Amino acid sequence: MKKTIWLYLLVFSVSFSEDLTLDNMIKKLKKRGIQKEYSLIELKKDQVKRTKTERMYRDGLNVTVKPSHEFDYDPTKKDWDTSVAEVSYDFLSAGVYDMKDGADTWVGVDKNLKDIIYSEKNHRLRILDFTEEKTKNENDKKIDNEIISLIDHYKKYTNLVEYFSFLNTQEVQYKSEYEIISEEYNIGTKTKLDMELSRVKLINLEGEKETAKDELTVLREDFNLLFRIDVSDTDNLEALERSTENIDLKINRIGRRDLENIKLDQKINDEQVSYSKYDNDMPDLNFSTKYMIQKEEWVISLGITKKFFSFDDITKTNELEIERTDLEEKYLVDQVESIRKSSMTTYKKLKKDRDNKKRDLEVKKLETLIFNEQYKAGSKSFSDYIDKRREYEKAYVEYINDNNELQSYIYKLDYKL
Repeated sequence: MKKTIWLYLLVFSVSFSEDLTLDNMIKKLKKRGIQKEYSLIELKKDQVKRTKTERMYRDGLNVTVKPSHEFDYDPTKKDWDTSVAEVSYDFLSAGVYDMKDGADTWVGVDKNLKDIIYSEKNHRLRILDFTEEKTKNENDKKIDNEIISLIDHYKKYTNLVEYFSFLNTQEVQYKSEYEIISEEYNIGTKTKLDMELSRVKLINLEGEKETAKDELTVLREDFNLLFRIDVSDTDNLEALERSTENIDLKINRIGRRDLENIKLDQKINDEQVSYSKYDNDMPDLNFSTKYMIQKEEWVISLGITKKFFSFDDITKTNELEIERTDLEEKYLVDQVESIRKSSMTTYKKLKKDRDNKKRDLEVKKLETLIFNEQYKAGSKSFSDYIDKRREYEKAYVEYINDNNELQSYIYKLDYKL
């Protein structure tokens, strides 16, 4: 029984710790983040448009009823009640009529032959193919921006946790220093001012701790409010660590979705121009055939409709959109190239700053060890040693902050597509 309980606790603790890694938080956000929910709604809206377009010619039955009454001015003749009723579905139709010259029932076919060659339905479906791909890119970009926000939040939290730990260590040192200075004051080797300064430092530190604690509380709440991730039961999150391999590849992917979307805009404009030219130049060819059941005869007709000498503003406007999109693409290519170069510069600077902080930290560590030996030998006071140790610990916090800045930047490169 005890083994079972321990096994359960082990599994629980492992799964719980996994939930607190940044990678697992990102996985959660991709599955059930706020932007993911928005994207699902947008995809459903696109599906509604597609369903409506696919049913363009077959979206229910069209029923037409036309009752009328004919008056005859010849008093020797009677008036007539006439009616026509028709039901159509896509190109199929059927109906009955009761006219002055007789009644009959028919079935038939009505179709604009122009629509067979290049249908409005297929045109709209092509546009939807492109717009749905654009919507997916835009939704993915919003999700990635949410992930970037999470990474920044994670970085702030880990930095603040490290700073809070630094303050806790300083508090222990300040208390020890105050106790030693108080003893030295009692024996006359330290002044009252020395003791008061030490006490004020301790009070100020407690104020800093309280502020940091409040900030940590806000950040924990924000994890839940902004990202629906609960970190209330922990003071520590896994350290940020990202491989520096393939940095060039990651940076060269920046702006990929924007470039893809401008290409999709070009395809949409090309399709609009192609169809509007066809629609304007090609006449309507309305073919109709009906079989009159009572009369046992076929009625066939072909109507041609064409508007001449009209100004085709739709095609002209779409052609101007092509020009605008081409210009926009040229500008976007230059803009993306500039962002990529700037991103590489930023990466190199962050890496250099982190490496410099690491070297400074090694120097501070060596100085602290030397001061410790000198304190033990009596050539340095405890306050001197504590001051030097504080410098080292502060340098460690600064190194952690700079390293987190670099690691979070590398993380974010995966989501700046």
